[in-house]
This record gives sequence, C-alpha cells and structure tokens, in this order.
Amino acid sequence: MISAAKHPSLEELLQLPIHQRRLVNWLMRHSGSTLSEIATALGGQRAEIQQELEALIAQGFLQETRFAGQSLYSSNLQPIRDQDAHTDQNLPISKPLVAIVNSSGHDTVIPGASFTLDVSIRNQGDHHAIIDVSLEEMAPELAAWCLSPQESLALGAQQAGDVSFEFHIPTAAFPATYSYTIVVDALQHYPEFPAIQCQQKLEVLAAVQASASASDPTFAIQPATSVTQPAIIQPGAALQVQIMVQNRSDRVDRFRFVCNDLPQAWWKVIYPQAVQLSGFLLESDCLNLNPGEQDQILLIVTPPLTATAGNYIPTLQIKSDNYSDLSFVDLLYLQITPVYSLQAELRTLSNRIKQQNGLFQVRLTNQGNTQRQLTIHAQEVDAQAVCNYILDSPTVELAAHSTATLDLRVQPKQGWRRPLVGGGQVINFNVNFQDEQKHPIMPETTPGLVIWEARPFWQILPLILAGVLGVGAIAYLLWFFLIRTPESPKIVDFAPEDTQYAALSSDVVHLTWRIREPHRIQSLKLVGLTTDGKPATLPTVYDFSRGLPDVLKPVCTMQVDWLVCRNVRTNARKAGEYVFELTIEPKPFRNATGESKKTPPVKIEPMPTAQIVSFASTQPIYQEVPKFDPSDPKVKNQPKLEPAEVRLNWAIANPAQLQTLQWIGRTADGAVVSPAQSFDFSQGVPEPLKPFCKLDAQLVCQAVKTGLGKPGDYIFELTTISKTGEVSQPRKSELVKLLPKPPRILSLKLNGQEAQPKYVVAIVPGQPNLMVSLAWKIDTSAGSKVELLPTPGSIPPEGSVTLPLAAKPGNLMFTLQVTSPTGQQVVRAIQVEMFDPNAQDPAAVAAAAATAALSAKQAEAGTSDENGGNSLLPVPSIPDILSPLEAPPEFGQ
Repeated sequence: MISAAKHPSLEELLQLPIHQRRLVNWLMRHSGSTLSEIATALGGQRAEIQQELEALIAQGFLQETRFAGQSLYSSNLQPIRDQDAHTDQNLPISKPLVAIVNSSGHDTVIPGASFTLDVSIRNQGDHHAIIDVSLEEMAPELAAWCLSPQESLALGAQQAGDVSFEFHIPTAAFPATYSYTIVVDALQHYPEFPAIQCQQKLEVLAAVQASASASDPTFAIQPATSVTQPAIIQPGAALQVQIMVQNRSDRVDRFRFVCNDLPQAWWKVIYPQAVQLSGFLLESDCLNLNPGEQDQILLIVTPPLTATAGNYIPTLQIKSDNYSDLSFVDLLYLQITPVYSLQAELRTLSNRIKQQNGLFQVRLTNQGNTQRQLTIHAQEVDAQAVCNYILDSPTVELAAHSTATLDLRVQPKQGWRRPLVGGGQVINFNVNFQDEQKHPIMPETTPGLVIWEARPFWQILPLILAGVLGVGAIAYLLWFFLIRTPESPKIVDFAPEDTQYAALSSDVVHLTWRIREPHRIQSLKLVGLTTDGKPATLPTVYDFSRGLPDVLKPVCTMQVDWLVCRNVRTNARKAGEYVFELTIEPKPFRNATGESKKTPPVKIEPMPTAQIVSFASTQPIYQEVPKFDPSDPKVKNQPKLEPAEVRLNWAIANPAQLQTLQWIGRTADGAVVSPAQSFDFSQGVPEPLKPFCKLDAQLVCQAVKTGLGKPGDYIFELTTISKTGEVSQPRKSELVKLLPKPPRILSLKLNGQEAQPKYVVAIVPGQPNLMVSLAWKIDTSAGSKVELLPTPGSIPPEGSVTLPLAAKPGNLMFTLQVTSPTGQQVVRAIQVEMFDPNAQDPAAVAAAAATAALSAKQAEAGTSDENGGNSLLPVPSIPDILSPLEAPPEFGQ
C-alpha cells in the first residue's frame, strides 16, 4: 500500500526540538534500526526514546515496520537531493553543506581493477565545521574491497575540500551489482540539518579471459545482448534464451544452469530430455554431454505483470561437475518495457450543500509498472466561479500497481449568494488530471456537480420581522420620550479588585463599581462593615451635585449612561474580614429611589508568623564515648573522639517574623533536665547560633549543641515567638536515647603485675599469712556497679586493696565484676591455689601399697608364662599429677 501523503519538509524538520532532530538525523543514516540499537547509539533511556519515536511517527517524520516479531524504525524524509527540488526558495535557512560526487550513480569495474570515488564538499555556513564523509549500507564484499570507508575533513566558512575512496576489486570477484550510500554530515557543528545522502551503485562486470584451456567447456548465449542492445520484453511475455554448451574435454560431464539475480518465479530452465532404452522420455535436471558433444539449454524468462519497468542485468552461470573450480558466467541484458495504465475516478460522497460543504473522493489507480507523478486541478465549467475546490494535495506520487485516494471539498465563496427559493443552484465542475511526463491518463477530465440548495423558510422570516420591528421601534421611541418615567441610578457591578490582601505588604482594599444613569446621582456613601454588619471603617461620602468629584477623577470615567470606577482606595488596612456597602442618594425627581449594594467578603491576611517546619535530633541514638589511655600503643594513632552530646536540627519558615526561639530538654517522664534556652532573633541570628544556623528563605540550624552528655532518654521541645507576640505550640522531638558506654576493665594487677587467670602458691604450716595486693582500673558510665568478690564487695572504678591469704591448702577465687546501668556486665576472675609441698600425695601412697601386695601374691603362687619367665603387671600411672610443663604459674616465678 503506497500512501499519497507528502513527506515532511526541511522547514518542518527544523521546527522540531534539538533532541528530536538528532533522532531523525541518526535514523536517516541508519534506516531499519531497533529500539535497543537506537538507545545504545544515542545513550538515552529506552522509555524516553520510545515516547519520542511514537511522537515522531504520529507527525510523519518516522515510520515503523514489523519484522521477525520486532519493530524497525526508519526515516520518512526524502533524501536531501530530492528535497532540493521541492524546498521553498523563500525559506530563511539554507543548507550549510554542498556535496558533489564524480559519479553518475552507476559505475562499472572489472575484476582485478581499482575504482576511485571522489567527493567534493563545500562549507557554505558562517563558521568552521568538522565534516564526516562515510560509505554506509555496503555489502560485506564491497566493504572488504574499500581501504577506508570513512573520512573526515575540517573546513572553514566558505571553504571547499575533496575526499577520495579507493576500491580494489579482486580478480576472483563475482560479477554483480553492489549498492552503497554516501553520507555527508557535520553533526557536531550543524546538528539542526540532516545528513546529505547519495545512493550509488558499483557493478562488477564479468572478467574477460585472455585465453582458455583447449579442454575447458564453453558456452554461448542466443540472442546476444549488450548494454546498448538489451533484450526487450513486456511484462507477462516470455523471452527464450538458448544457451549452447560444448564439452571439449575427454570425459563425460554434467552441466547445470544457475541464476541468482532474478527471482525464481521469473525464469524456467529446460534441459534436453533423456531417452531410456525402453523409449521413454525422462525429465532431466542437468545437461549430460559426452566428450566433444554440444547441446543447448533453453531458458525462458517470463517477468510477471507486476514487474517494474527498467533495465535488469542478471548473471547467467553454468556449473560443471568436472570443473567445479572454474566459473562460466555471462551477463544477460534485459529491458522491461513500461506500461502506462492509470485510471481516475471521481466518487460522490455528498453533492448537496446545506450547512456542510460538498464532499467528493478522487480515486487514482496505477495499473502500470512505472511510478507516476500527477497534478490535479478542479475548476468550474462556468466562467464566474461560485465555489472553492479544496484538495488534500494538488500533487500525487503513485508507485507501480498502487492506489491513492484524495478528498475534494466544495465550499461556496459567498454565503449571501445562496438562492432564496426554488430547487437550488446546480454547479458543474471538472477535475483535470495531468501527468508531468505526459503519459496517458484515462480519463484526463472527470465531470462532477453539486447542488447549492435554497435557503430554508426560517431564513426569510427576518425580512418579515424587520418590518414588524420597525413599527415597534417607532412606538418605543414615543414611549421613551413622552410616557416613560425616568430611571433611577442603579448599581450594576460592585466588587473588590481582589478577594484577598496581605497586611505584610501594607495592602489597602481597592474597590470597583459600575453605576447606570450617573447624572441622576446626588451623592455616594461608602462604608466598611464586619461580617456581622458592624461598622469597621469610617464612612466616605462623595458629592456628585457638581459632577464627578475631584477625588474620583483619577480612577473613574463618567459618561452619559455609565459611571465606571476602578481601584478606588478605601481606608481598610488592618487584618480582618470586611464587607463594603455602597449607597446611592439620587437627585430629586419623579419616583426617585435610592439603592445599596454590598460586596462579597474581602479578607486582609494577618502578618505571617514564624512556623516550625521540622525539629529533630541529629540522630535518634547516641553512644557515650569510651576513654582511652594516650600511652597505650593500640590507640596512639587513633583520632581523638569528641565527648558524646545530644545535638538538634530545626527549620523555621517565615524567619523574618521570628522574635525569640526557645528550647527545653526533658526526660521521658517530663522532668526538666536542661533549663530553657532562649535566643533573640530581633537583630538576626544571635552569636551562639551563627556557627550552626543559615538564614535564607528559611532558618535552618543543624547540629546545635545541647550540653547533655549523661546517658538517658530525652525529649526536646521547641517554641517560637513571632514579632506580633504570637507564641507557637511547642514542637516535640522524637525520643532521643543516649546509651552508656560499654563497661571495660582497663587493667587488673596482682602484686604490681598484670593478673593471670590462675596462681599456685606453696605454703608452709605455721608460716604467717601471705599478703596479696590487687589494683584495678575500670572505664564505665556513671551509675555503674563495681564489685570485688568475695571481699570487699562494692569498690570505686579505680583503686587498690591488699588482702591476706590463709596459710593452709585450698582454693581462693577473686572476681572483679562491673555492671552498667543498662545491665551490661563484665567479669574477670583470678584463682589462687595453695598447697603444702612437703605433704605426701595419698594417691601415690595407695598405689605403692597396691603394687607391693600384688608382687607378694605372685611370688607365693609361683606363676610363670609359657616360656618359663616371670610376668609383672604394669604399674598404673597417676593421672592427677601434672608434669612440670603443665603446672600453673606460682608467685615469684
């Protein structure tokens, strides 16, 4: 389906945003790209690029096709060379780049030769640019033959330069036609202009062999064709080509015909039929030739009726089973004759013009095999045109075997010329079709008619009513000047200029009103009331006995029938809600009446107060910082930690109205732990808060010190006092926890040395009691419980004590235990074992006695072993006695 809609112009492309123009320019050089390829190349989000693609498709700049289950996107713009002929010469913007190629668009080269493509570029812009010239959309074979498919050059304003591309065609190149595109772009310096694209073709001709082996097969084509004398064939007709093949070798060979350049449906090959011994003819798929024989293969080329007119150069190839490494090719030059068959039809959709225009449809059907360019024009048969004839597009491009439809609207030029009565006016017109190449059209002119119906009866009624209204107007004038009672002045509009004012800006309420019959006003009285009707301002009286008062002349305009006043200033300036009343006192005349009117409520906003936007601690949980000994090598290089302290953050809106800021700290049960802190902001940010606060649209203070470093649970309250004296509700923070530091036993020494877990002490009966000196140092929070058990019990975090040891064997356990306020506990124990070195071990005495008794019993029994020797039982070891290496440390060792 070919659409007759025009491509978007360069002027429309330049009106796009820069990111959309960049997307269209890229797709002009990379047609048929997927969404993933576009997102990777342009470096954007897939969702955003998808929205841009849909918008550009809706505007006609891009088109979408479906292939293998995915969407492919291409540019819908015409190439730059085609747009030159259709670009309006009056456009204010011209192309900055001009490219000239030294090629006709179709070049030929033979295998083994070289081909050079030259491109001349001129920079017509007003600044220098880096211009990229590349060869794109090339077949893999052609890309391999080009040494450098991409070049760049820098040109100043109004400068020109040349770029060359060289192709080296290998000797084994297969004869074919290769297409490629020359792309000239300056995306970096001219991103708003699309790239210049030029389609080119390079045809590799069949190699001419200087000599052939005497045994190589040969073949010839009849009729012989060439570039200047191609075989002419009509669509749907058949062309017979005879291919004469000769087998000059000394072996039987089979030959097969191959043609890859024409669609399979376009041609049919017929091999000579083989004859069996029984006399039956068999269809053969090859040509069988004995040595020295020759025969022909019949090729029938039948282009379909839908084949496009033009020149075709298919490559005919003969493959030999014996000489598979040789290539036997030749070219067949075909020319499909053009068929010009175009039918035009005018369809009537609505040919009666009433409230809507006449509507017709022009249908064009191109049944030929060439592209047609038509110009359509509609005009009336009569010399004096009554209607305008509006076509969707005056020009149409039709591809071969396609159909296009255009809407034709018939619109009357002058509505007053519509018939009053009767059956309506018949208007005849013709639609003329003209081919730009003067090719035939059937028919060239199509007649049509519309009927402009007469006016309905109700449109004639105004003429009748005009006479009636004329009589009524005369009667009204008699009543107005002779019978009518004069009209009293009337307030038509009375309202404030705005419904809200602000005391912060020193606003004053302004009023506007419109009064009819102002020349009958004696005076105006203006007073401001509260919403419940009580006076809120002093009344103001304007005297109109001598015309418009001087005080109202700058804001009022008085005409014969109207008094219009705008921005009348009142004396209401305090914060509150007002209702203004305007009262008219008329001049004395017959049936004179006064009038009063009130405005809707008008509010003057009070001065804004300072508002607490946010209030919280810097962190919900703090941890008390432990102490470190500076002489300890483990903490020598550690940074010094600041003592733990609760800090506060807050933000205050309307800081210009802030007078005083207060905060207070309480425990979780409400007890005050930090007295109220007040800061005066009448002169700006006070000195104590300057390191922590920043005054801008809001007052933002961060990490303000509170001085609370004792472990516990706290709640802080923040209160603001505005310059108007209004005190805000206290803003409470979330519960802030200051956790105690974990208890640590820094040192525990026994007799001046770091204590070991166990000691063994030798005692002598009668010796005086030994004295043990214990010293300790503990890092813990205030309120922690420190105990030394079994004695003396509770002790301070740092100290020493001397304890006696009883001079008798036994075990004594010293336990140092620290418990924090939160229940964390640290325990360290020392075991002292006292023993008598002269006492005999009861287990050793019992073992020796058992050994002696057993030896005596064996001697009496006179037992012996099988060899006649005496056998002694092994003496059991004593496991409770430790070796010297396993013994615990002793005092003094």
